[in-house]
Amino acid sequence: MKKRRRAIKTRNIQTIQDRKTKELYREVQRQVREVNQRLNSLERKHARGTWSSGKLMTRIQSNKTKGLLYKGKRIKLKPKMTKTNLVQVQKATRQFLESATSTSKGISRVRKETIKSLKSTLNLDKNKESRITDKDAETMYNMLSDKDFNRFNKSTNTEEYIGASGIWSEIDYANRNNLTENEFIKRLENLRMQDFSIDEQQAAIRIYEKYVL
Repeated sequence: MKKRRRAIKTRNIQTIQDRKTKELYREVQRQVREVNQRLNSLERKHARGTWSSGKLMTRIQSNKTKGLLYKGKRIKLKPKMTKTNLVQVQKATRQFLESATSTSKGISRVRKETIKSLKSTLNLDKNKESRITDKDAETMYNMLSDKDFNRFNKSTNTEEYIGASGIWSEIDYANRNNLTENEFIKRLENLRMQDFSIDEQQAAIRIYEKYVL
């Protein structure tokens, strides 16, 4: 009798788990469809992609988000999906959908807000302002609301302060020269003229992972 009860309980638990996995799969499918709709819309106005779409593609192509394929101009779920794969896909697609720059309207708003906030930070004049691309504006928008970025940008401790322009310049340099994580951190330390603490190194690593594509 006890064995039978255990067997029934096991089957019930498995049934519940299967049901939850199917619900998760349907939710992920819905998010993938919505992502593709936005990618298609962005493609018409931003042929080279955007910061948010580029970040999503990088995650897929580097295999950080197992379970997703990039086919042509759209993303696609792999045929066989584990629950872990589904959770990874759900996280990646949700991050894109929640991004302020996953729509053309959002990009336009972000550009205006970013340039306005950067005028005082970077002493922008009209000539410099015109050279800021939509992609630059997107990236800087994300940075200015980023706790790790602002750790070195708005510190009460002058020894920790690097500044938005300094960090942005180093990120741009790292992208253009394919710097490794260690090389990037070393340049930031040299810019501040002081070695980072463990917490500061971790913040710098997160900045590298988020903005050096």
